[in-house]
Amino acid sequence: MTLHQNNEPPGQANQISLQGESFVNVMQLPMSDKKPQQNGDLDEQRDPQSFRQLDPYVTSYVCLLVPRFEEHLLIGDLADLLPIWLKEICISFGWQLKFIDIKPNYLHWIMTVSITTFPTKFMKIVCRESSRKILDDFPKFKQKNMSDDFWAPWYLVGVGQAPYSQESIQSYIKQIRMEQGLY
Repeated sequence: MTLHQNNEPPGQANQISLQGESFVNVMQLPMSDKKPQQNGDLDEQRDPQSFRQLDPYVTSYVCLLVPRFEEHLLIGDLADLLPIWLKEICISFGWQLKFIDIKPNYLHWIMTVSITTFPTKFMKIVCRESSRKILDDFPKFKQKNMSDDFWAPWYLVGVGQAPYSQESIQSYIKQIRMEQGLY
């Protein structure tokens, strides 16, 4: 896993250790010969371990974004629309959304991406496109946020098929807020 700042060029990543855990992982997981589940309904795919990849040229990534402002919560209509928008973004760019978890203070998902697409590229696209949709459909967020980016300027992305633990997520959020000078 690597903590990236969104505005850095590809390959220039901040690597941060959170509470003794090293969030750096550059290994690709071995692929399985098992077929993926045929269930296309994201709501019913609660167990991200239940899928296996057939294509040796894709990698699964676990991703996490946090709103730039603590009071900008992912609730209500926004929480309902985010899975739809994220799925549209993935389909548009040829990626597969495997798991999504939306809580008031973070967006957490797992997707498969071609091995030729770098994490900095797909995260930049996800941040840009989702921010555009959020700020267009929810103009109240523009009142405080003067940037065109709804998300905090860092993201967490790692190779894997299992979601981050709640402890890791909360530690990461605390680190972001410290970087912003809020704690």
